[in-house]
Amino acid sequence: MYQGLLLISKIIFFFSIEDKAEALTLRTIHQYTEAFGGWPVLGSNDGGKWDPNRYNLENLLVHSKQRGTSMPLIEVGVVNDILNPTKYILYIDQASLGMPSREYYLKDRYDKILMAYQTLLEESYVAFGADPTTAENDAKDVVDMEIEVANITLPSELRRDVTKWKNKKTIGELGDKFPGVDWKKLITGTMKIIGMSINDSEPVVAVSPSFLQKIGNVISKYPSRVIANYIIGSVVMDGKVIFYLPQIFKDIQHRYQQVLSGTTQESARWQKCSNNVKLVFPEAVGRLFVEEKFRTGAKENVLELVDNLKKAFKGMVDELTWMEDSTKQLAKEKADVMEAMIGYPDLLFNDSALHSKYENVTVYIDDPLRTIINAGEAAVIRGLQKLRKVVDKTEWMSSAADVNAFNLIFRNQILFPAAILQPPYYSYEQPEYLNYGGIGYVIGHEICHGFDDQGRNFNKYAGMINWWSDNDSAKYKDRAQCIIDQYDNFTVPGTDGTKLNGRLTIGENIADNGGIKESFKAYREWLKTNRHGKEEQKLPGLNYTPNQLLYLNAAQVWCDETRKEEKLKRIYTDSHSYQMFRVIGPLQNSEEFSIAWNCPAGSYKNPPNKCTVW
Repeated sequence: MYQGLLLISKIIFFFSIEDKAEALTLRTIHQYTEAFGGWPVLGSNDGGKWDPNRYNLENLLVHSKQRGTSMPLIEVGVVNDILNPTKYILYIDQASLGMPSREYYLKDRYDKILMAYQTLLEESYVAFGADPTTAENDAKDVVDMEIEVANITLPSELRRDVTKWKNKKTIGELGDKFPGVDWKKLITGTMKIIGMSINDSEPVVAVSPSFLQKIGNVISKYPSRVIANYIIGSVVMDGKVIFYLPQIFKDIQHRYQQVLSGTTQESARWQKCSNNVKLVFPEAVGRLFVEEKFRTGAKENVLELVDNLKKAFKGMVDELTWMEDSTKQLAKEKADVMEAMIGYPDLLFNDSALHSKYENVTVYIDDPLRTIINAGEAAVIRGLQKLRKVVDKTEWMSSAADVNAFNLIFRNQILFPAAILQPPYYSYEQPEYLNYGGIGYVIGHEICHGFDDQGRNFNKYAGMINWWSDNDSAKYKDRAQCIIDQYDNFTVPGTDGTKLNGRLTIGENIADNGGIKESFKAYREWLKTNRHGKEEQKLPGLNYTPNQLLYLNAAQVWCDETRKEEKLKRIYTDSHSYQMFRVIGPLQNSEEFSIAWNCPAGSYKNPPNKCTVW
């Protein structure tokens, strides 16, 4: 049996010994800050280790990366090369902010949520040992700087244009293009984490160039103390870290979350523990799930569903009146070769491969935070080591225990973990109209992602090569704009009139609209082929037709009750539309739905103007 499974049980057991764990992790976090050369806000309570004369922005950012986290301010890493799908390439980009979205920083300086964030910083500084007056002043300075950083970040909806990800420079060219940061020092320092030498001719993708042009100027306005407090605080106060600290830190975080998301109580400790273990050892937790819950034969059954959904998509393409035959053929070829990864990777039951992957991870049974930090450091190393390797198309981007699904547009693959292949999405024992309304809809959704506003820019080999005629491309954009306008006009209840962002959510909306149409078409074709057109039996006690039940199953997973604050957060940050509109939007555009449910022409669910791409 894979030893990692035994380690998992030990880790979960130890996480329940709260007092001992919290005392040890607080000691670990102080050692953590010492490794940064001291944390300015702590002053003498940190042993006076902070020395502004030794401060260096690039060194501090590299050290944050080395500690197993994302870099604050600027991100450096390795990503798939969109111009060469078999290779990886370095990239630089704007980093995540302390709050979930830039929109929170663009309000009044004394906005309730922004001030709650400032209080979070201040109270956390004090809890770590800072003088209260120093903590108050430093927290204000950090938020002031972060507001200015947020103002130069590119909005999420504008970052959707993948054709702009081709902005490739050499390291030697970055300094002239993006002043104020020693890019060579930052990038070469990052790659020294794995002992790799990089020269001036190394290509780098500069994502969000407008941000990269301005960040140096913003940084130059602030003392090193403010920047160091922000960088170290971003690492130390990460949610994965706070969870293992004494209760006072979790109370501070919870008060902030009450204002940000409207939460009234914390998640159960066991829930967070299990999620963190899955994050660190996705294969081990996935293996436990597969051994316990994944039915033999499910993979073959779902592969058959995938084939049927692909056929339905190609049939939809053939029916398009706005697309030229040559473009249709290329679209169908891309769908044909789209690879489906179902259930779990072969790695899951390969003990030697798992041992090799985690050979640099040490599990400290008496210190869970140290384990999380060590695992993060090892993950950073694995990520950077990809630079000189060929893209491994067998690598999974999730755990088999994740209830989710993915389209990997850089590899022309769709992925369905074992955990989503269960009711209400899928069951071998339930009627096929429920399976097509459940996992069939999910499969159709992921297939259509290969042809959404981002996916359509990649050909069947996952290369960013334009396979559209100018005429077809223009017509596609017109149809996509119809969906953008439709969703822009949806007002989310309980948010004081806030509307959806149709441009931010366009990719998911195209996938939702195409996916439900595809799943219904595939189901009706399945009936013709397997039952000679004979309808399946209705569910006992429900006077709904199979067609109606397909749509009901597709809709029910989006039933949700959410607080105002959380709704606003999702509107700002989520590329998916708010749940109720993932039902309303696609069904308003579906002729088949209106027929199945006898919706009167011109009614809310059957409007005269319908938006369709696929």
